[in-house]
Amino acid sequence: MKGSLGLKPRAARATRRLVLYLSRQTTLVREAMRLSFVLLGQLAVIAYGVIYFLLASSMEAENIQQGYSLAYVLPSMLAQTFVVCGIFLFALNTSGEFARIWRWLFPLLIAELAAGMVIDVTHAADALDIVPDELFSVWFVAPAYYFNFKVARYRH
Repeated sequence: MKGSLGLKPRAARATRRLVLYLSRQTTLVREAMRLSFVLLGQLAVIAYGVIYFLLASSMEAENIQQGYSLAYVLPSMLAQTFVVCGIFLFALNTSGEFARIWRWLFPLLIAELAAGMVIDVTHAADALDIVPDELFSVWFVAPAYYFNFKVARYRH
């Protein structure tokens, strides 16, 4: 007696098993590729976090050398530390426990960023000369604040 596709039952079962085996292998390969892309993305975010930390540390040291008030520099250092922590929390895909903290912390980080920009402009000798630097800063820090926003897990 012939089964589906005109094959004998034994050949049909073997064909089905082969198709199932190949589909599982394809699924495993797809899953491995997906995981490698996820890992690559996480490594890229961690690398960005390291670069951000180095540049933020350099910026804070420069602010002290340029005579910025410690009343500004110390909270700014703390805020930048939290921003870097948020980058790493995002990269590690942490649980929702951090979201509760980041929901109230994120607006403070944005306020510190805005205050820093205002202080930079008022502290500069010529306010127009600092505009390109401020635009570059906004471009560079935008991913960091996006990652922190995602850690906060705001609901729509």
